Amino acid sequence: MDEIADINPSSNIPDRFYYIDLESVTSGRLTSLKVIEKKDAPSRAQRLVLQNDILYQTVRPYQQNNYLATDEFDLPAVASTGYAQIRTKHNSQFLYSLLHTNRFLQEVLLRCTGSNYPAINSNDLKEITVYFPSCIEQDKIALFMALIDRRIEKQRQLVEALKSYKRGVVEAIFEQKIKLSAKDQSPFSEWKSVPFGSLIEEVSYKTKVENEDILLSAAIEGMFLNTELFDHQRGSSNIGYKKIERGMLVLSTQNLHLGNANVNLRFEHGMVSPAYKTYKITGCIPEFLNLWIKRESTKQFFYNATTVGASICRRNVEWQTLYDQTMLLPSEREQGRIISFIAPIQMMIDAQISVTLKLAELKHELLRELFI
Repeated sequence: MDEIADINPSSNIPDRFYYIDLESVTSGRLTSLKVIEKKDAPSRAQRLVLQNDILYQTVRPYQQNNYLATDEFDLPAVASTGYAQIRTKHNSQFLYSLLHTNRFLQEVLLRCTGSNYPAINSNDLKEITVYFPSCIEQDKIALFMALIDRRIEKQRQLVEALKSYKRGVVEAIFEQKIKLSAKDQSPFSEWKSVPFGSLIEEVSYKTKVENEDILLSAAIEGMFLNTELFDHQRGSSNIGYKKIERGMLVLSTQNLHLGNANVNLRFEHGMVSPAYKTYKITGCIPEFLNLWIKRESTKQFFYNATTVGASICRRNVEWQTLYDQTMLLPSEREQGRIISFIAPIQMMIDAQISVTLKLAELKHELLRELFI
């Protein structure tokens, strides 16, 4: 690849710049920027980014959190050495798309070293053979792929806007600022203060044999999206994992305030790491509790029941404190009305997520068909 691109070209670091580290990019999107003075910069801040440079994630490259520098900034941008900086005289959009093909990824993974944090050396990256068409063909393919990427990004923005709208509506309901119906005279008269612990009952159904025919959830973020069917080909033991059923609550023992809580509303049966606590929901409707858990202000509720753990980055849950804290709970009838009120918004979100996934599948097929 070094015949068609310069990798890690030398550069002079400016006195003040935006720093792009490995946490700054998610799925091709620049999600955060930090302004840093050169004198305070980490030693890894070494790559001065120019327009159309490609930043290729060399640590855990299977995540494919790579970035094509098309944004314009009011300060210079400098990237971490956790990226390989790729600068080509060819069509950078074409090369960027090529770097996301399965074939290229497999070549990268073959050259990775390390188990916990597999990484590829920039010199090994240079040795990977890539196939380039004529400049005219590159431009055509690049334009097509750029259109797909823009369509996916617009779709993602629509999903985020709908989610933001839903959060606002949910927050307004819990803050008792909106009525569910114009006919409601006193819509919040059925709400009362209850201890959080009165709504749940801890259970621990652990697996006892290998390869039980249930879904494995390796993480609880989002809506249990990180799931797969557990079978004998995984090559690792699932004994001791905790089984969960639909409608059960899962809580992390650390950093609960960062969103490490979820109600399983997606699968009839699942499984989580024994590091989590699992609960039956006995005092309210599971869908209602999930709405409450996802509120921004609930993060503070969880934070109030934590203390500093082994490091300042980890906060352990004080369980009795958590159970004793109170929350406002409407009657079951009112909970049902709230769920019904929010349901159409969630249906719109689900429909747009489905469109996003189909576009991602289309892009995957194009990468497979258009690139050798």
